[in-house]
Amino acid sequence: EAYEPGDPDESKFFPNKDTLAFYKDGNVDVHHSSEMSAQEYLDKGAYMVFSFGPYLLKDGKLSEWVTTNANKSFSTKNPRHCFGIIEPGHYMDITCEGRLGARSEGVTTTQIAAMAQGLGCRDVLNLDGGQTEILVFMGQQLNQINKVNGSDSVRETCEILCIGTSEQVGTYSVK
Repeated sequence: EAYEPGDPDESKFFPNKDTLAFYKDGNVDVHHSSEMSAQEYLDKGAYMVFSFGPYLLKDGKLSEWVTTNANKSFSTKNPRHCFGIIEPGHYMDITCEGRLGARSEGVTTTQIAAMAQGLGCRDVLNLDGGQTEILVFMGQQLNQINKVNGSDSVRETCEILCIGTSEQVGTYSVK
């Protein structure tokens, strides 16, 4: 079932499986889950499509989901993660810690969307935060995750978003 702004039970749509599509020309764009079929992505030239959501920005404007629903249903501060594009080949990844006491209480989805917009992002997709998201740069973990059931280990997942190469980066394993 596709998300419709103003649905009285909008909580059933989070995450609503919106998409972030990558193209060989360096472009990235976002779409509602029901906006394009898999064949349409292939025909348009997408080589990789992430599905989570909701998308937060499209064409530089806050999505209807953010403007009509985020303040009502997801106003709590939590660890958050989003990825977007400023222009082809110029991407933005925002990782916000949360649930770490005095270190960080987190942000709302509205706040992270405003951050991305303020940094010049054009299209942005909300991704999973919390125990799922680890930000690694040049072989070093940059964010701290909160303890769940006494463990501060990252949740095991099968997804990775990796951009760029460098001879300076060694191997990194999450324990």
